[in-house]
Amino acid sequence: MTLYLGRRSLLVAAWTGWALRPSDAAGSGTAIPFGAQPAAPSLAGVRPIGQFGPVGTSDDTATFNRWLQSGEPARLDGIAYQVPGQLHDAAAGTVRGFGVPGRTIIRRPAGLKAVTWITLRAPELWLYGITWDMNGQTGADAWGVVIAPTARRIRLEKCAFLNNRGGRLAC
Repeated sequence: MTLYLGRRSLLVAAWTGWALRPSDAAGSGTAIPFGAQPAAPSLAGVRPIGQFGPVGTSDDTATFNRWLQSGEPARLDGIAYQVPGQLHDAAAGTVRGFGVPGRTIIRRPAGLKAVTWITLRAPELWLYGITWDMNGQTGADAWGVVIAPTARRIRLEKCAFLNNRGGRLAC
């Protein structure tokens, strides 16, 4: 597996083997920058997330699942998206999502504490400029974000995983 974490990507967790876990009870974690700084991706021909369904609602889950299962790249605007439901990709092709660093936030509002929030299984994963905010809503026995072993090429640039209290992030 190739795991690339851009220089400005932040994993707000302590690295313990293949699992990422909060480094303290408050969930503030430790910011760990990785890698060299590549150029920003070209967005030519990339569809806006709104073309996969309505966004900016109290529940953008269906739109995000349509995008993840389409295998097509998506451009995410610099807003906060509310995704209370579980997200799963199609386990085939490539997942590519391009946000606005520091402004594109995918937030999990209250609820679903006992289940995994996001499962990514595609062979290739490229996420740029997206903040994944678990909002402290991951239960002690659940995973926040799971990147499955089927993902062989992983590229996370200028991304952050925040507020994963009690749960886990895993590769």
